[in-house]
Amino acid sequence: YRFTVNSIFVAFTGLHVSLKMMMISRNKKMVAVSCTQNITFDQRVQQSGKSTNAYVLIWSFADMIKPYLILQSPYEVKQFQFNAANPNLIAGGCITGQVVVWDVTEAKEQLRKASRKRASKDGGDEDEDQGKTVPPVRPKFISSIEDSHKRPVGDLAWLPLGMEVSPRGHID
Repeated sequence: YRFTVNSIFVAFTGLHVSLKMMMISRNKKMVAVSCTQNITFDQRVQQSGKSTNAYVLIWSFADMIKPYLILQSPYEVKQFQFNAANPNLIAGGCITGQVVVWDVTEAKEQLRKASRKRASKDGGDEDEDQGKTVPPVRPKFISSIEDSHKRPVGDLAWLPLGMEVSPRGHID
């Protein structure tokens, strides 16, 4: 059970943002959203080659006020996919053609520890922990620009275990 919604345009104080959403198949209580700038081709050409921070936000329906996790990328993420065998691994395809991979294992563990700590407090100062969140998760791997696609990544898929693709594109 997974759905993707492409090209939703949201106006928020005059800023237009294109969203890519994906329901996380193993956890139906979460949704992931990638935000990209809705700018013209000329504006995009002026920005090309410049690294900026872009984000994939993972939201829990239990707390819609702040994201559960924030994945940071040096470029806008056009596509992303959770690994079916290990949902802590997330691959993202950037507008530059590069592929990034995040491992959210440590960030999830930090959230679990913070949750246990809050639960064990005896009516202490809960407001102190309320504002604390896990910092953005940086990519574990980023493909080099020389070995990446020449255009934005249009789709992304994890290969089944045991399947390999050679550098020439042959399936082994």
